[in-house]
Amino acid sequence: MSTYAAPLKDMQFVLTELAGLDKVAALPGYEEATADVVEAILEESAKFTGGVLAPLNWSGDQEGAQWADKAVTMPKGFKEAYAQFVDNGWNALPGNPEHGGQGLPKVVSAAVQEMWKSSNLSFSLCPLLTLGAIEALELAGTDEQKAIYLPNMVSGKWTGTMNITESQAGSDLAAIRSRAVPQGDGTYRIFGQKIFITYGDHDMAENTIHLVLARTPEAPEGVKGISLFVVPKFMVKPDGSLGERNDVYCVSIEHKLGIHASPTCVMALGDGGGAVGTLVGKENHGLKYMFVMMNAARFAVGLEGLAIGESAYQHAVAYARDRVQGRAIEGSAAGVPIIRHPDIRRMLMLMRSQVEAMRALAYSVAAAHDAAMRHPDAGERARNQAYVDLMIPVVKGWSTETGNELAYLGVQVHGGMGFIEETGAALFMRDARITTIYEGTTGIQANDLMGRKIAREGGATLKAVTGMMQQTRGEVMKQSGPAFAAIAAALGRGIEALQQASDYIVAGYGSEVRAVAVGAVPFLRLMGVVSGGWMMARAALVAQAKIVSGDADPFFPAKIATAHFYADHVMAAAGVWRRKWCRAGRARWRSTRRCSDHRQRWWETETRAPPAPPTLFLEFGRDRRRHLVCRIGWLMSRVLWRNDLERLNCLRRAREGCRQAPMPLESTGLANIHRTRIAQFMINIDFEKMGGLIPAVIQDAENGQVLMVAFMDEKTLNLTLESGKTWFFSRSRNKYWMKGEESGNTQDVVEVFTDCDADTVVIKVRQNGPAACHTGNRSCFFVKWENGAWVEHSNPLFDPAQVYKK
Repeated sequence: MSTYAAPLKDMQFVLTELAGLDKVAALPGYEEATADVVEAILEESAKFTGGVLAPLNWSGDQEGAQWADKAVTMPKGFKEAYAQFVDNGWNALPGNPEHGGQGLPKVVSAAVQEMWKSSNLSFSLCPLLTLGAIEALELAGTDEQKAIYLPNMVSGKWTGTMNITESQAGSDLAAIRSRAVPQGDGTYRIFGQKIFITYGDHDMAENTIHLVLARTPEAPEGVKGISLFVVPKFMVKPDGSLGERNDVYCVSIEHKLGIHASPTCVMALGDGGGAVGTLVGKENHGLKYMFVMMNAARFAVGLEGLAIGESAYQHAVAYARDRVQGRAIEGSAAGVPIIRHPDIRRMLMLMRSQVEAMRALAYSVAAAHDAAMRHPDAGERARNQAYVDLMIPVVKGWSTETGNELAYLGVQVHGGMGFIEETGAALFMRDARITTIYEGTTGIQANDLMGRKIAREGGATLKAVTGMMQQTRGEVMKQSGPAFAAIAAALGRGIEALQQASDYIVAGYGSEVRAVAVGAVPFLRLMGVVSGGWMMARAALVAQAKIVSGDADPFFPAKIATAHFYADHVMAAAGVWRRKWCRAGRARWRSTRRCSDHRQRWWETETRAPPAPPTLFLEFGRDRRRHLVCRIGWLMSRVLWRNDLERLNCLRRAREGCRQAPMPLESTGLANIHRTRIAQFMINIDFEKMGGLIPAVIQDAENGQVLMVAFMDEKTLNLTLESGKTWFFSRSRNKYWMKGEESGNTQDVVEVFTDCDADTVVIKVRQNGPAACHTGNRSCFFVKWENGAWVEHSNPLFDPAQVYKK
């Protein structure tokens, strides 16, 4: 099993040439972050992570964290490694010097944190949470809280957590129910239970400082009533020593897919009388403070996607160089290492190019964060903060999704051996899976990107970013050679796709929010791919300048080749993500909106004077039919979604029959049709003509059993549901309706409303009694056949006159 070696060459290249380390070092307070100092830090960090943390990654995964008697014991070697971690000052690297930190910029800390995460993701989660808690206390803590907690947390002697999630709430923080009862002395007694608390308990540090979200007795409902409290595991005496155990305990740890050495705890607060805590900042402002922690954590989780991609790549390269299998495709006397096979090289280049793109984007965002905090010019601070805010969800969402894909590719490079745990390739794939969920799923990041970061400001920051991308493209176009031509062309297409998507978001978010939001994740992926391509283009320009100046380092031609590969193989996905976003989402929701508009117009024109007998038709016409056709796949997939094998086979045979000819009912295997005097059934219809016919799956509305697969032509579908009685589902004069006939005489007639917002059409018929038509969860008009005529049938639950006024 290979070990981790930090990619120092590429890290230093990105820091100095792309992130602008020299400009960061010129900011007030960061003067010591010179190139030679940073180089020394990175080299020492590489030694620690490669020599201490990486060897524990496999053993920690196999052993896992253990829980017993409300306490967690870490895997062998972790406690000692953490002590060395603290003694070497790694936890204090980005900390405020006022509290004992080293005060180094975030961009340097990001590079070091990448090494922690690549070498041992489970271990790295402990300092990640501590750093987030430190930021929240520095922002909103009282002077007393800062003096009590921050020096020991900055050093790493004490660790920190975020206690947010509750079982009934999940990501819906408005549903949090934990209580904080004031005691009159400035403290609160906190009661509740939190889940998914990373490092909620462990034996590596002497104390754990929990930041807990809870509600005070007078708090308003929803997110506006959440407060933040600091709750230590052990109470702290006035002299700084530890006192009695607080009433906050880990009552279990989760059994997870990956990160086995990281304890994910269920924390109980107040089972023994109440956990003592103090308020952080203002009452009911807790969510605002918690977002400080979450923003820092989101960036750090984005680094996890990058780090796992790097580890999986290194592991795959080492295996591909050693594994001898097959002859070279051009011919060879003996077997060759698989790294010589074209497809293996393609996969490795996919991994390498995307890792380098993610690293460049993440470090550039970290450098912008440093400028936003320390730049002397207020305008520059604002501009950099806007860039950071825009890119944080991209770094988190795109990097973690890409990290998962690279871990998958790493297993694929190993072939069958990748499926075997002993090779270690599967470890990265299991660990990576949580990263797209941590600190807000990819969907949450995408909605944040589109709503708060683009639509709210009219796309101003994104326009500025695409303007910078265009400047880079202009510089690329000045270079000669096929590599730069390909990079310029791909970047141009990507920028165009981003601009089109941004224009649609800004124009439609207020009026067509569902149409925009349904494509949120594809847009985030588009943003990530294009931003990564921008960074790779910048890297290629720097590498070309080095070559022109006479630098013979092979690193620079390799960087251009990697950027060229990214343009050809990764940037091509920009068009794919744009199509997924613009076509699939927009077509579906726009058709729904237009159907709703048409329904409203129908109600206004057709029901002013009730006809006698009632003729309750919903007109579709050719235009409506076209919009229904675009929903075919979705409608039919909802039938399949029920996961019933009988229906699955039934639908398969239906489709086969459509391509050939109508098949007898017996051939469907469903000849045993319910024959009752009361029929309630559902009709799922594919309105697209297939082979000149339209298939329909008829199901029992009560138990979901398939009654029949039948076919209709342009006009009529005949359904025999009762002996001697035939039901007709007909299309006449662009109206769809249904009636029942017995011996040629109409006995029961139900006019059918098909609602394009519904998954199915449900029709309930009782002979000589009330008849109702339901579409999904909506009710249509109630009528009954009485004394040879149709009359209205009232229903206490629905007012027929209001049904289509929605």
